[in-house]
Amino acid sequence: MPNMTETILRILHISDLHFCEQHLAQKLDGFREEVKAASKNRVNLDIHKHSTQVLEALRDWIQQNDPDVLMVTGDITTFGDSESFKQATQWFQTLRMRPNGQDRRCIVVPGNHDALIDHFSAWNQTFRGLSLPLRLAARLSFRKLVSYLDDLGGSPYDSKNFLKNYYTFIEANKGFVKNTDITEVLQNGQTVQLLPVDTVSRDPAWVNTGEPTSAAWGNLNRLKPVPGRLLIVATHHNPIPSPHTIQSQITHAYNSMGGGTRYLKRLQQGGCDLICFGHEHERCLYSLDFDLSTAGHAYALGCPASSVKDGGINLLEIQDINHVRVTACKCSDQGGIKFVTDAFFPTDGVGGLSPTYELTLEHNRPTDVQTRSARLEIKAFSEDERHLFDELGSIDSELVYICGRHLKDLHEGDFNQLEKIISSKSRRTNSPRRLRILLSNPDLLDQLIRTFDETPTAKQLLGDSESLRELASSVKSVSSALKAWINGRSQEERQRIDLRYCYTLIPFGAYAADPDKPWGKIVLKLLPLGAIKSFNTPCMRLNKRRDNTLFSFYMRHLKYLISNSERVGGDWTHGDEDLNLTPHA
Repeated sequence: MPNMTETILRILHISDLHFCEQHLAQKLDGFREEVKAASKNRVNLDIHKHSTQVLEALRDWIQQNDPDVLMVTGDITTFGDSESFKQATQWFQTLRMRPNGQDRRCIVVPGNHDALIDHFSAWNQTFRGLSLPLRLAARLSFRKLVSYLDDLGGSPYDSKNFLKNYYTFIEANKGFVKNTDITEVLQNGQTVQLLPVDTVSRDPAWVNTGEPTSAAWGNLNRLKPVPGRLLIVATHHNPIPSPHTIQSQITHAYNSMGGGTRYLKRLQQGGCDLICFGHEHERCLYSLDFDLSTAGHAYALGCPASSVKDGGINLLEIQDINHVRVTACKCSDQGGIKFVTDAFFPTDGVGGLSPTYELTLEHNRPTDVQTRSARLEIKAFSEDERHLFDELGSIDSELVYICGRHLKDLHEGDFNQLEKIISSKSRRTNSPRRLRILLSNPDLLDQLIRTFDETPTAKQLLGDSESLRELASSVKSVSSALKAWINGRSQEERQRIDLRYCYTLIPFGAYAADPDKPWGKIVLKLLPLGAIKSFNTPCMRLNKRRDNTLFSFYMRHLKYLISNSERVGGDWTHGDEDLNLTPHA
């Protein structure tokens, strides 16, 4: 039965509590020192374990601020052992009763650390199968690690009892802690659904990488948009590398979800508005749009570890399904350990940070293909696209894609780069180079200006109408300059040039080189969308060999945009085989 809430529904997002029984915590410290010594101080492991003082401060904050719902996005413990889960149960039970005498609601998902005891069991069986010299070498090199395997993984690995201690924890807190969805009803009759999704890998070789379970995929495939509903998904793993960690190669390979883009697409098709996760131990907020067939976007909100110094929490306040206020809080040791607001989010003005951010969600979106995505993607994007052009001359390739929302203020040096591409041959293949350029459609911008809605919500999402006119003027100017440059080329060169207008505003600026070759590369600048347009995003440089998952996703996205666009310049005669889309994995 859904709960009827007060005027504002308040959800506290906490994560990565890492309860760790004292005996195991001591061993973990010993292992860290052993690794540090073995590496001659070059490796200092980041040890994940709770601070009792911080947990007490968090409990005090919860009891004083009295949120309606606790949402815990995984890694309740460090090892997943029964004693650590018992510690967690004792702490959670102190939060069960609210000041009004009612039970607080709590929703949880498991994290990869909650399954370590199961993975240790599998590793231990593998270790026992090694030859005697290898076992001796392992014991001499990492004695304490081997003792973990003996203590935690002594029983045989059994996939049927995977996460056994986690489910025992759920049962011990029955009636309070749930791992199934919760539905809250706002006073205006709208609903807020909290949906937990288990993303813990059952494969011991990929303990840190997330993937929804078969049961979770079944639930997701049945998920459909519901009018009057705000859908928040709680998951442990960040579906894709977050902007602040995007440059890390370890993050690319092993610290997110292998099928993250497919997962996000399915969530958007099911009407998801906000995805809350932990795992990275970092706060982040960004918007995303991974389904080109549906309108609008979703937000992703990461939570720091909540039980350590310098950790944090997120408070979500919901008055209606179109507005969510996020307040960032951090653990401070100034004047005693306590949780205080954290000025994390950029303000809409120039400079300055704020502890709160207003997410604006549009549920009644336009349905025509020309405007449904574009209304939520408009941003006056300018100088960041310069970085893409600056790198054009540094790569040897046969086929080049260039796309940008408007490629503002092209100068002579940029046309020199284009000239260099089209007048030369690839040193790798000795073939004349080909060039595709994709811009936003200026007619689309004019259409948006004519239908612009000067309401506060529209201004939050789009900016004012004057900025749209400037954007449209810039696109027309650049388009004219490119057409003039193309017309000045020889007939043979024009046959290797393809200038197109995109059917929607382009969600990123990019150049790509030889996308279907083993050495393919893409340089990409994600354009922040909608209400968080003040967020900066990194410039990603993806290599097909090294970053295949992300490379393949963005190339599919770019090829889709090009293949559904309108040709407006050039005499391209090379067919569209390069735009063929391979099926999703």
